[in-house]
Amino acid sequence: MSPGAAAARMCPLSLVSCSLDLPMTRPVVVLQEVDEPYRELEIPVGLPEGVAISQAWRRVTVRRPPTHELFADVLARFEVEIEVLRIVALQGQVYLAELVLRAPGRGREVVPCRVSDGLALILRQPCPVPITVDERVLVQVASIKAGAAALSLSLPGAARAVGEPAPGPAVAGPAVASGPAAAVEPSVPPEPEEDPESAAAVEPSVPPEPEEDPGVPSGSLQEVPAASRRDGDDPAEGHEPGGTPAAMGIIQAP
Repeated sequence: MSPGAAAARMCPLSLVSCSLDLPMTRPVVVLQEVDEPYRELEIPVGLPEGVAISQAWRRVTVRRPPTHELFADVLARFEVEIEVLRIVALQGQVYLAELVLRAPGRGREVVPCRVSDGLALILRQPCPVPITVDERVLVQVASIKAGAAALSLSLPGAARAVGEPAPGPAVAGPAVASGPAAAVEPSVPPEPEEDPESAAAVEPSVPPEPEEDPGVPSGSLQEVPAASRRDGDDPAEGHEPGGTPAAMGIIQAP
């Protein structure tokens, strides 16, 4: 910020939700403006950060301290206080934030951070820590949403203009006379239905699928006499002498 520029107006925010909605693959943190007009920021975060935020927000305790809880404990041991979490800019799709810290003997320090890490830290503080955002970020997000909404409304009309042919005069002739679809397109014959009785005649080279009954072979598979089965048994393939065709591998159940 230049020395002559006016100071940015910071708007207070409150945490509304941190959830993962399918088919999304990343949790989304929703921050809402405390005062009217209650504008919102929807910030995608990583899955570990989303879990850390949810655990801190719901005061879920675990056996071993996770990273953010360990860092919050270190700050408390050194009497470092977090004054505020500020969201200061939006670059592309990335929100830039910073923590304002106050330490004994050092005064105030400003530390850049991710929004997710800042939230996971301030939610673990003994006292509530305010969240603020530069109002220009809210205006920028509102402009992006308005542009996306206008684009989504224009897409269906553009799709109709491209996909639908322009209306023209009717073509005379019996082929285009009003009537059933078969009369409109006589050159395209209807697809024949499959006749189960003539399937073998249509495709003689493809034998019918065997039935799943191991006791009764189907189609062209004939039962092998008992003597032939005993002579043709192959012990290496695990067939027992005198077994059924299913046991010999003739009919294999899926």
